[in-house]
Amino acid sequence: MIEEIISSKEFLEATDKVHIFKEKCAMDDISILDIAAATTGQASNEKWYLARKFRLTASSFGLIISACVKKRFPDSLFKTLLGEYNQDGIKAIQWAELMHLH
Repeated sequence: MIEEIISSKEFLEATDKVHIFKEKCAMDDISILDIAAATTGQASNEKWYLARKFRLTASSFGLIISACVKKRFPDSLFKTLLGEYNQDGIKAIQWAELMHLH
């Protein structure tokens, strides 16, 4: 979804790319509630990962804005957005998982 947006003619020709990006990523309230209900448990719920895989999240927002400002979209950005990096060894992730269990 994200790759389709940032490679679209509308996005590439837009003067306000952030506005177009936000508009295309917007979700209605019913979709948000459906995802929230289906992904309860977050890290222990596979549906949570699937719901986040192609979405703009707080975790990825800064990376996307930076790429838009620089007008560069490196492969590493897409790998991050598509969840292709293994984050199991990252201490912040381990801490968050531990806190979620308590």
